[in-house]
Parts: sequence; structure tokens; C-alpha cells
Amino acid sequence: MVKKREYCPHCDDTVSWKTFKRHRGMYYDSENDTWKDVPVVDEGDNYGQPERVLVEDLGGEYAYVHNDVENLVTDSNVSEPSNSIDCTSFLEEDKIYFQEKSDEASVTADCGARTEYWDNITEEELLKDFEFARNMQETPVIVDTPLSDQKYCIVLLNWLCIFLCFWWTRFGISENGIAAMVTFLKRFFSVSGRFSPWLGALATAFPGTLYLLKKKMGLLTDKFTKYIVCPTCSQTYLYESCFEQRNGVQVPKLCSHVEYPNHPQRRFRKPCGASLFRKVVLSNGKTHYYPHKVYCYTSVISSLKKHLQRKDFAQKCEQWRQRDVPSGMLADIYDGRIWREFQEVDGQPFLSSKNNYGLQLNIDWFQPFKHTPFSVGAIYAVLLNLPRTERYKKENTILIGIIPGPREPSLNINAFLEPLVDELNKLWTVGLTTTHHGSPFIQETFKAALICTASDIPATRKLCGFVSFMAKHGCSKCEKEFCTGAFGTKPDFGGFAPCPLRNNLKHRAQVAEIIHEKTKSNKAQLEGKYGVRYSALMELPYFDCVRFHVIDPLHNLFLGTGKHLMKKIWVDNMKISKSQLEIIQKKVDSTKTPADMGRIPQKIASNFGGFTAEQWKNWIVVFSIFSLKGILPRPELECWRLFVLACQLLCAPVISITSVGKAHSYLMRFCREFERLYGSNSVTPNMHFHCHLADNILDYGPIYAFWTFPYERMNGVLSGHCANQKSIEIQIMRKFTNSQFLMDMPLPGVFCEDFQQMFGKDDQQAKSTEMNDCQSFFKCALLSQGEVQVSTSAWSDTCHFYMTTGAAHIEYFDDTFTEYLKEAYRTILGDIDTGSISGAVKCYNTVDCGQMHGILGSENSRHARSSHIIASWPGNGGRIDTSGDTYRPGIIEYFISQSILVHGKICTFIFAKVRWFQEHPEKKHYGEPVEVWCRNLFELTGPATFLPIQRIHGKFVAGLGEIRRENVMCVMPRPFKVYL
Repeated sequence: MVKKREYCPHCDDTVSWKTFKRHRGMYYDSENDTWKDVPVVDEGDNYGQPERVLVEDLGGEYAYVHNDVENLVTDSNVSEPSNSIDCTSFLEEDKIYFQEKSDEASVTADCGARTEYWDNITEEELLKDFEFARNMQETPVIVDTPLSDQKYCIVLLNWLCIFLCFWWTRFGISENGIAAMVTFLKRFFSVSGRFSPWLGALATAFPGTLYLLKKKMGLLTDKFTKYIVCPTCSQTYLYESCFEQRNGVQVPKLCSHVEYPNHPQRRFRKPCGASLFRKVVLSNGKTHYYPHKVYCYTSVISSLKKHLQRKDFAQKCEQWRQRDVPSGMLADIYDGRIWREFQEVDGQPFLSSKNNYGLQLNIDWFQPFKHTPFSVGAIYAVLLNLPRTERYKKENTILIGIIPGPREPSLNINAFLEPLVDELNKLWTVGLTTTHHGSPFIQETFKAALICTASDIPATRKLCGFVSFMAKHGCSKCEKEFCTGAFGTKPDFGGFAPCPLRNNLKHRAQVAEIIHEKTKSNKAQLEGKYGVRYSALMELPYFDCVRFHVIDPLHNLFLGTGKHLMKKIWVDNMKISKSQLEIIQKKVDSTKTPADMGRIPQKIASNFGGFTAEQWKNWIVVFSIFSLKGILPRPELECWRLFVLACQLLCAPVISITSVGKAHSYLMRFCREFERLYGSNSVTPNMHFHCHLADNILDYGPIYAFWTFPYERMNGVLSGHCANQKSIEIQIMRKFTNSQFLMDMPLPGVFCEDFQQMFGKDDQQAKSTEMNDCQSFFKCALLSQGEVQVSTSAWSDTCHFYMTTGAAHIEYFDDTFTEYLKEAYRTILGDIDTGSISGAVKCYNTVDCGQMHGILGSENSRHARSSHIIASWPGNGGRIDTSGDTYRPGIIEYFISQSILVHGKICTFIFAKVRWFQEHPEKKHYGEPVEVWCRNLFELTGPATFLPIQRIHGKFVAGLGEIRRENVMCVMPRPFKVYL
């Protein structure tokens, strides 16, 4: 039982009932109804000082008020969460109970605020977070009409201010840095104005401080909504709803959320009552109240409306309709089952109709400061209708919210999802009616639906409503029961037999049963029984909590199983010693890797310390088999090989349904072999989720369409937005929204041709469409593998997708090489007249292959690391093998371009002059996917020396190996772009 406490005016604090009675007898004057020695506040200087008043609407609780903060003007499109308590649902005795507890609640009077001293924060900076700067905002003046010579100064001033802000946000310049630049430019123009009246006029108009620059460019007002968050229950409130006017002052409220309003016991039906604010004393001695936690939210509807004003944005969102993908191939999310099924919903067209969009949601927590255990959560959304090359760019990513730290919410994030769900329901039912760049005068209606959530396992459970993966029913995809032992022991995740899958109807029925329970214990019992919880996303009538969340391959494969085996099973258990790790590092360092491969695994000798997700991916897929040969026992290496082969197939940007089934088979064989080798106690939840990865790919296309690499990169961008540890969430959201605001800002029409390229908005740049990219990709992919096609159009029509770069020089082949070249032409074009084929060719060092291979270099160019290729073209003795049965590594000497006459039409072809490595007798020494080839021995020159550029299948990493004291070349192929 909680002991009753009373507020003592003498102590100006709550004290025990015994102390209150004693002080009442000592200091209370009953005749005058006054207290002696009560602290007095000077009413003449009470700015920012709290006043204690009785708030009747909070059950008679006391609270402190202040009179120095104005209400926040927020986006009218965002509705306030309904947090009010319906007192009619309480028993009459509950009202008496809460009235009796009013004195106990006065413990949190003064907002329960502890006093903090912020000496390094000015009052202006503090009030800016929760004040609306009225009549201080300017819209940037964009001049589009011709001006007189005297007014060109203003146009140039606009250009300068826009570029300063663009430079500031684009390159992450600190506020102190940009403020110093603005001050210097002001003084520079002022001094220069002594010698030039024109510069003097520029100096007069130029904003001399960072504040004036923000004012001029429209950056003073935050473009997002700030919710006050209860530090105890995480309930959210709009800022203005946290205060109440009493006698001309504002009264800060306590948290009024009731978690169990229908609980049979009265003590569980009381409001949270936690303090929402803290008392802050600034260096000038003034006192203010600042929220404990702030949730920053950006309107999805407003963001979508801004995106639609961009040039060709709506058009790009419709390009997916013109894609032509071969049957049985998965190239993007549009080829998955979910996208096809969502063409019509309940008999009504949705994605099949124009201007209807699909959304993907991600939630992830990250640390904005290194070596500090403080995490904030970011909620992202992207439009899946955009081409994959545009979809995850920073300017197209919507940062919906920043969930405050310092830790993740324990069970769910429903309070933070409520504003988003309200807007998503509007986008589903009513839609957004607005003009856009493609239709500036006629309004059109746009609708959207959330059809995919991609996050790591813990975040997915908070987002979609599932219990921990360590629970008995810990799988969010199937109904498998994990065997749990005594309290605190790890469940047994072994056994990989197929289990019945969850479904949406049953999931919603189970959640409906849970939310009708009145007590916490009963809810927890049912949650454990079914493995589900309530999620705010279930308020979306179309949302399927089971199918609409994915198993993220980044965390499941690379940061999950791959990392677990290397560190927990092998390194920690001393199956790989310290000296062996050093040997592995030397092997990796000796390889020649393509320049576009990303970060090479480093610090292997330090127990794989500090590996990024990309480094884990490269290590697993490319380097591991080569490096672990001779280190691991054969059974364990063969088990690991199954996992590597599965990852190689799954990492392709385009994959066939047949290859998905093959990868799934590899993963299941790996999981069963792992369980046999190390026991079921070593099996992890990620290994069980491997069972469901193939279904995710069939639902959403290749893993490139839904893995979380883009969001991890965005976390890195956001972590650089923090200047200090004050209001981290506001800093991050403010810099991100200002960056997008400036990116969408129209540029002045005058001098546009001179400055436009500086802002990355050059209309003259070539822009490929998704339709052309997709069609060219598959045309080139089909030519790169299988039997060599004999077709004039197939080879000539795809040459323009490859671009030679750099300077060219003319070379003249002798008769022998000219005949080799003619034979190469006859192989791909059939019986043609070779009379127009001469020995004169243009030679290049580099070719840009676009989406297929990126940049390809030659052995003597600065892109020499990208000159190692694999192709199915050469046979033995320099001849051409058209069967396509075997692949051979080679090194590109240079590229040639030649135009010839084919059936009366001039066509241009690009060939690579290649030296092909000779096959080694121990080719299979390392096993798949690594092969051994002769290091410095090459095949004879012949027709196969000239390789059509379209026939290149991929690149490889060259490693140095030794077999029976012979130096050999180890070929480690990178994941191919297409697996047919």
C-alpha cells in the first residue's frame, strides 16, 4: 500500500503525512489561514517562473505553469491522437478514488521536473523548437522574367543564397561553418563595395548572419510536427494539448493515458500521471519547461504532394507498366505475387489504375553518436512505383518520423504509428487531390497503400505485432512451436520440417481476442499462446501483418547466420586460431578486386572487428571459400559452401524462379547439416527464417527489391546531422527536411544555363527510362549466357547500350588478326559479306556497361582492376566455342569499336581483345564457386581473342594460390547479374 503524502507549503514539497501534521501545528496560522515562512516569488519579475495551480480536469492534481511559451502551429492535415479518458466508463467510486489520490499525485507537481542547467543553449535556440516565428518567414524570391541591368544584382544574390544553403545541406557543413562563411562574404562584399558601387549594392542586400539567411530562404519554420512523448508509457500528445489556460497562464499537464481503462481493480485504472516536461535553467537565469521526449513526424500526404511537383516524378511512377520481363524471371517488386495480387483489391482496381501507388516502410534504430549508448529510431517510406534506380535516393525517401531515445520502446510503437495510420487510411479511401508537374492546371487524385514493411527482426515485431523471436511461437511466418526449457534458457530452434503458415484472418481474430482482455496478465497469457500482439497497422483494412513483412536478407543472411558461424561458432570456440586469422587476412589482401566491388574485408585478424554489412556480404559470397580452404575441416567447409552457394544465387539483381528454388534447397541442406554438426542448441532463429526467405522472394521479387541496405545508408546520413546532444530528434528531422526543401526549390530563370549544373538539375543530361533499362538489360543478359545466338538485330541493336569512354586511337590489324575478327563477326551475324570489314579499328581503354557490369577497364588503364572478366566464348586453341557450356576467365587488353555494312545497313559493334587463361589440371581444387587456372599461361590467339562486349558474363576476383609449390590463379566469381 502506498503511503499518503501531503504537500507542505512550508517545505514547498510533498512530505509524509506525519511530517505534514507536525509542520501544520508549527507553522500554520488557523486564524488567518496562512503559513509562516512560505517562499515568496517576486511577481514583478516572474518571466519563466512556474506557478502552482489546481487543475480540476486532471482529477484535482496540482501542476506547475509557465507563461513564456506560445502554442505551436501544426499541419492541419495531421490529426491529434485521441488520448482523452472517457470517465463514463469508470465506476462512480473510481472518481472518489482518484479524488482521494490527488494529494498522492501531487508528488509530480512542478511537472515532476528535475532541474537541469543548460549553459550552452541560448533562450532563442530553446524557444525555436516550440515556437512559431510569426511574420518572420519569407518565401524565396525567384526571378523568372528578364530584368534591367540594375536589377541583375538581386538575381545573382538569389543564386548565391540558394547555393550557400545547397552547399550547407548537401555536404553536411556545420552551422558554425556556414555562419563563418556568411560573415566573411558580408564583410568581403562590404570592403569590395568601396571600389565598386555594384558590389556595394550587393553587400547591402546580402544577409549578414545565418539567421537572416535562413529567414530569406524560408528555413526558420520547421516543416514537421512535434509530438510530446510520455517518458513512461510513450503516449504522444500534440504540444498545444499539453497546456491549459488558467488565469491567463498556461498549465502543463501530466500524462493522462490509461493503459487498462476496463481493469477490474481501481488502482490499474488510474492515468499514467508521468511528467511530460523538465525544468531548464538557462545561463541568463531564466527558467523554462522543455519536454522529456519529442517525436518528430512528417506528413506523408504533404511529402507526396511535394514529390509530385517535381519534374517527371509522376511519369516515372508509371513507367513500370511498360516493362517486358520474360516469364519466370523476377527483376523487381513488380514481378512478385503481392504486386500482381494488388492490381485489384476486393474486386476494385488499385495498382492497375493510374496514380495509385504502393509504399514500403522501414523502421530502424541507430546511434547518432559513436561510443554512446543512445539510440533513436527512424521511420522511412519509399514509393515502390519508382524505378529501382530512383527509388531509394535520398531525395525520394520520406523520413516519416524520428522516435526518441535513449532506448527502443520495449513491446510496440503503436503511439508513434497512429498519425501515420490516420494518413494512410486517408490515402486509401479519399486519396490526395492535387495538381502536379505533368498536370499543372487540372487536379488529379492519387491514392497509396502500404504493401511492404522491411526491417530487422526486432523492429518487425514492434511494427507488425508479434512477440519476441525467443518465445514459444516466435516465428512471424509460421505456427512452429519452439521447444522452451527452464526460465532463462535458449529455446530449441532446430528442426526444419515444413510447418503450417500463419494467415491474416486467423491473425486478426487472435488479436481481437487479446485486445478484449481487461488485464495485463490475461493479455500477456494470450500473446504468449498465439505469438501475436496488436499493431496500429491493423487499422488499415487491407494490411496483412503476416505477408506484408519480409525477412530482411541483410540481417538474416549476412549479419545473422554468416556472422554467427564465423564469430560464435568458429572463432570463439577456437576452431579458427589467431594465427589462422592472420593467414586469412593475408589471402584476402593478396587478391585483385574490381574497383566497384565496395569495401574489402579488413580487420579479419581482429576477430572480424567492425565489419559492415557490405563487408560481411563480400566476405561470404566472394572471399570465404578461397580463404577457409585448409583452415576448416572438410565437413565444416562443405557445410559452409552450401550457404555460400545459396547467397551467390540470391544476391543477383535478377533471378529466375528456378534459381530461387535452387537457393532454397541449398539453404535447407545447410541448416540440416549445421544442426547435425553443431547440435540444435547452436541453431539460431535466423536459420529458421531461412525457411521463409524463398516465399518472400516470390512475393516481392529479388532481394534487391526489399533488403535494407538503402536504409542502413540513410542511417549513416542521419547520424551526421547531430551537432550536439540537445534535442537530437529535432536536429535530425530539421536538417533532413530543410535539405529536401532546398532540393525542391525552383531555381531562378535568369542565368539558369550558367548555374543549373551546380545543383544537379541539368535538363540536358541523358535520362534513361525504366522501360529501356529493363528491355536492354534482358537483351544483353540473354546474349551473355547460353548458346551463342546468330542474329543480326540482337547484336547490333544492343551495342548502343555500351558506351566507350576516354580518348581513342586508331590501330591497324595485320591480315591474321583481321581474319580472326571476321570469324568473330561470322559467329554472331551468320553468313554476311565481310568485304566491308577492314583491319582499321578504334581502340579504347574503358567501356561503360551501365547496369550490366558498370565500368570495364583494360589491363593498362587506370581501371585495370576491372579488366578481369568471365565469359562463355573461347574454346581450346583460340577457337570459338558457341555451345555456352563452359566459362573461362580472361583479362582485357583493350576495346575496339568498328562500323561495318550489314545487309545494306551501317552497324557499330564493340569487341574486347582478351587474353584467355589456360585451364589448370587442379581446376576443382577449392570446389564451387572457386576455380583454379594457370596464372601466367594463356590460350593461343585466334578468333576467340575478339569477344563481343555483350558476351561478357561477369567479373571475378583474382587470388594467389599455391598447389604443390606451384603458383596458381584462383578465380572467385562475383555474383552474376542474372541467374537463368
